[in-house]
Amino acid sequence: MQSKDKNNELTIKFEGHDLLPEVFIDGVNEFFKIIKAVTEEICEDESLIKWIIQVREGSTEVVFKQHQDCKARKVELVKDSVQQGLRILEEKIEEPRYFSDKAIRHAQQLAGILGKSKGTDLSISILGRSKPVNITNNIIEHTKEILRAGQAYGSVEGWLHTISMREKPHFVLYEPVWDKAIRCWIDENKLSSMFKLFGKRIEVFGDIRYKKDGTPVSITVDNVIPFPEADDIPDFHSVIGILENY
Repeated sequence: MQSKDKNNELTIKFEGHDLLPEVFIDGVNEFFKIIKAVTEEICEDESLIKWIIQVREGSTEVVFKQHQDCKARKVELVKDSVQQGLRILEEKIEEPRYFSDKAIRHAQQLAGILGKSKGTDLSISILGRSKPVNITNNIIEHTKEILRAGQAYGSVEGWLHTISMREKPHFVLYEPVWDKAIRCWIDENKLSSMFKLFGKRIEVFGDIRYKKDGTPVSITVDNVIPFPEADDIPDFHSVIGILENY
């Protein structure tokens, strides 16, 4: 049984003889990128949680935990989502909750590290509050299917909740059907115009990238049209007045 302290940690564990330094570093780096990407999805701004790492003495285990000054309430959700998400990617072709395309790609790259160590007995596992997750090549095959996407011109609609310059200028739309985030990539010179639409429902036109199941993932913005405010929509009596001569 894990101790209470270990239950509050998220750990990547390397096992095997002749562990190469670059493999160790790459593994830790990809795992941290998964944590950051999941944090972004849960908190919208990953800087809300400060992470510190420790190498457990006498082992090849790297422990991730929240900084002692960090009071973020969603830390446990991030930790559990990372471990459970990797478990899902290991077991089946299914997009885990809070795993963006970025997180899925880093999971794929983490599993790919095993391929760089062919002929060795290297193993990687993720330890948290639930049963450890062993990283295998299953993740590579499953994530390839998840990320296999189509593309077409169209529109998506939803509520604008996030505007960011991270990676490249974009805003995030939460659409009403799946209640999922759709990243909307936009030219930097157009980004400032989105602030007046913050929190409002909008329709975005452009090239949409879809997952295999038809779920929209992202869109390269061509045009944005705001939905009318409730006060601007004609009421029943106004409509009757318009149609009275027909």
